[in-house]
Amino acid sequence: MWTDSSVSLDINSNKVEAELGENTFKASITDLTPGATYNVRAFAVEGERVVYSPVVTFATQVAAGGEDVPETDDYEW
Repeated sequence: MWTDSSVSLDINSNKVEAELGENTFKASITDLTPGATYNVRAFAVEGERVVYSPVVTFATQVAAGGEDVPETDDYEW
């Protein structure tokens, strides 16, 4: 789940479906605003139990001339 930094993360936040691997998962967030700060965290649902990762905060970049910077960083939990 993810949200801009002005809103608290909760189960109603934006979500993306993760690709599952062997003991791993991968998800991409697109259409973010250049120069904005975001909070992201993973969660898993098992029955009625929801488990959350720690929150990770990051800022998108703006290239010289105001163009978007392609995403190049990956974060692994």
